[in-house]
Amino acid sequence: MTYTASRDPLFAAAVRKAPGTARGKAPEGGAAEVVNAQKMILPCAQGDPLYLAVRPGLRYLEAREPHRTRTSPPS
Repeated sequence: MTYTASRDPLFAAAVRKAPGTARGKAPEGGAAEVVNAQKMILPCAQGDPLYLAVRPGLRYLEAREPHRTRTSPPS
């Protein structure tokens, strides 16, 4: 998985204006402004917004694969 997080208030304000953003619930059940299932704005303890996006993928497994090198044909 790849995570993106930002506490920039200007960025959060722009995301709030995006079509489809609505009040909803975070995965743990707390209040959030949800763009879609993988992008949301969460309230922080200090009151600042936190933009969080998650992109599922196999990055960890891909990184563990050994690099394959091209071998030249036998001469």
